[in-house]
Amino acid sequence: MKLSSLMLLTLSVCTLCSVEALAEDKDSENLKNTSSYNQRVEEYNKKWLKKNESTKSFKRHYVDRNALRRQVIHQIREVRSEIIEQPDNPALYTRLGKLKAAEGHLFSAIREFKKTLFLDPENEEGNFRLGYTYLLTGDQLEAIHYFSRTVLVNPSHALAYSGLGSAYFHTEKYEQAAAHLEKAVLLQPGMVLAQKQLGDTLIKLNQPNKALIHYNSAVKFYPDFDSAHYSLAVTFKTLGKTKKAIRHYKEVIRIDPEQMPAQMELGEIYLKAGKPSLAIKVYKQALKVEPHNTLAQKNLDEAYLTWSKSSFRNNLEFDFDFELEEVKRFSNTSEYVPN
Repeated sequence: MKLSSLMLLTLSVCTLCSVEALAEDKDSENLKNTSSYNQRVEEYNKKWLKKNESTKSFKRHYVDRNALRRQVIHQIREVRSEIIEQPDNPALYTRLGKLKAAEGHLFSAIREFKKTLFLDPENEEGNFRLGYTYLLTGDQLEAIHYFSRTVLVNPSHALAYSGLGSAYFHTEKYEQAAAHLEKAVLLQPGMVLAQKQLGDTLIKLNQPNKALIHYNSAVKFYPDFDSAHYSLAVTFKTLGKTKKAIRHYKEVIRIDPEQMPAQMELGEIYLKAGKPSLAIKVYKQALKVEPHNTLAQKNLDEAYLTWSKSSFRNNLEFDFDFELEEVKRFSNTSEYVPN
């Protein structure tokens, strides 16, 4: 026991001396920072970010979800405390509903928005938020009801008209959808989602030339809107305007290199146009995105076969021309003796 106590005392003294020596060292602070947990985590995060910087989904959707959730929970507590003090304030229930929706609790959000309307039935934001939340839940009829109430309160509410257009579109009432979406883009031409959906609605109504106008408006306001470029490409392809279709397919792939439908359709256009070498490049890129895509592999094999046939035919023509020249050359000399 005495020996073990002595050993522990010695170890403690040595440790204390080491710490004191480290504290006296000029570079000790740098050493502490280098070996700290926070710095190691930061270095790991930097490496992970560098490794994943080319991933489009990470670029677009990465957020610190835990920090955001903590912030939302804190704000919910604050609003509830305010509601205890001011139970008749409709704006507080609207704020609480928005926070619930941000948290992903859509039906809880609906309950809060309805409390807003109980206190103030003509509340513009309460009606709009209810319409939008019902749209997210897939209840199109309720969405139409509350969006309609919103535009009655405010006839210049472009987002409400856009919501009405979206709800009518999903109930396959395309004429009503087009009418409301046209009002939305007339009020705010820069609403690119409304422009895109109006184009989709006009396609359903068999009006592709009008649809092109709104797809072009969408990419004018937002040049990297890949979905609008894709719709332009498909529409131009349907109308037989291959060059314009190719241009927009290339834009889609530039914006999103992992967009498979655009790559498959661009490869198909190249194959039909007799450009198998370009089709091969596109299908190879598609297989990098989805290595086990059987249709892409099948189309790549077809492109290789078409390319090899055209290459073989060109070689035959070259050889034939060469031999013909040789016959002509020898026929003009004494070396050529016909049988």
